[in-house]
Amino acid sequence: MIKNKLIVDCDKVVLLFPLALLIIGNMMQETDLIIWALIIQILFLIGLCINSFYRKVALAFFYVCIFTFLTGGILIEYFRQGDSWMRGFTVKEYITACNILYLTYLFLWLGYNWRIRFSFSQYKTSGLRKFGNKVFDRNFDRRLIQVVSFWMLFGSTLPLAAFNIIKLRYAMAYGYMSLYTTYADPGWSFRLLYVNQVSLFISLAAKPPKWRMYACFALGLINPAIEFMQGARGAIVTQMLFIVFYLYIYEDMRELNVSEAKHKRKFRCLAILAVIIGAIGLPLLNIYGITRAGIEYTGASSGVEGMIGFFEQQGFSFSLIGYAVRYKGKLPQILYSVGGMFDLFVKPEGFGGLEDIALKSHSFGNAITYITSKDAYFNGFGMGSSYVAEIFYDFGYVGVVVVNFFLGRFFNYMMDWKKRGILGYAACFFLYRYFLGMPRGAFAEPFQRLMAKTTILIFLIIFGLSYSYQAKMKS
Repeated sequence: MIKNKLIVDCDKVVLLFPLALLIIGNMMQETDLIIWALIIQILFLIGLCINSFYRKVALAFFYVCIFTFLTGGILIEYFRQGDSWMRGFTVKEYITACNILYLTYLFLWLGYNWRIRFSFSQYKTSGLRKFGNKVFDRNFDRRLIQVVSFWMLFGSTLPLAAFNIIKLRYAMAYGYMSLYTTYADPGWSFRLLYVNQVSLFISLAAKPPKWRMYACFALGLINPAIEFMQGARGAIVTQMLFIVFYLYIYEDMRELNVSEAKHKRKFRCLAILAVIIGAIGLPLLNIYGITRAGIEYTGASSGVEGMIGFFEQQGFSFSLIGYAVRYKGKLPQILYSVGGMFDLFVKPEGFGGLEDIALKSHSFGNAITYITSKDAYFNGFGMGSSYVAEIFYDFGYVGVVVVNFFLGRFFNYMMDWKKRGILGYAACFFLYRYFLGMPRGAFAEPFQRLMAKTTILIFLIIFGLSYSYQAKMKS
């Protein structure tokens, strides 16, 4: 009882104390108060996530991505107090960007823990769940779906690996940046990637036995590993983060009786893994990020310095939020957050060159890079994007609040394992894997991938083959 009461009290503090600091900091235009409000909120959220961690693991991993790509770098720069710790932004722009980041953390938590349910939405959701369970659990044999999806995963991994090896040789010959300036991916490679990813998530969604699960992991890591050798770190980091997430929830998803003691043991193992990654993995990734661009690595004095360097290197995406504040309403397009989905179907007239991509497409990252540094843009460099920056640019504070609230609801929905069918699991895993990259990626990308014709076709093929084989066996 005392522990539960303490958690409830902490929950109130998360809402009130840092929020009061944030309000006072905005009234006084004092960056110190704003930063400390953000720090205190993050510390409290860590404590709240640790309590019953197995129920909050999806949200916690997403928080890790937000901290890595949007928060860690600015906190390190703040404590170092270098000449450019505000990254060239005015006090007002910097404070607004920090406000956006604060609201992102807060409303993800509020969305995840929202308790109020409306009777109409409850009835509608219940009907959808019953339909999903009926179609995707009762009419299909789970083991058949496991087999069909596994062999599609295996069959797509090898040709995709062959293509990535060719791409690796090109990168080794002409440098990592040549992949963005002179190399053109054939269209079929993206379709093959969709086949590979969809097959992986359906296979895992079918709750496979452990031996097949590990085989899926091995196949799912082959191509991200080759991409890592090319110089791209994002795919393998998010794929490994998803794998750790899946391992953590595997027994809960299979509805096995997992004791509280085992949950605590799993959390301790995860904490040890996090320490190892922080002490060894992050400094190595920092070195790799420097050397892949052809810059000589002078060496860090300790593992801690290497870890700090990693967060400084990855934290550039915060600048995108600052640029969204500075250029709000001044970029050539509107609806950057959702417009990318329209570009899939209707290309603007005259769309073709690099300048057209920046001015006529709904790519926030390309537009910002083009406006702030044209020379870098035409030389193949880009800032990437961030869903937080895109949402604020399009919809302001209201958009940040609403989108993060519903993302929090999604993470809560996803962790309700007893009410998912195979299709529900697969769609949730697919979205979650790409949500992990959204703090430094486009908001529309996970939905674009899910709604792509190839993705839908693979879903239909896997379930169709499973159904046909089952009908043949019955006859």
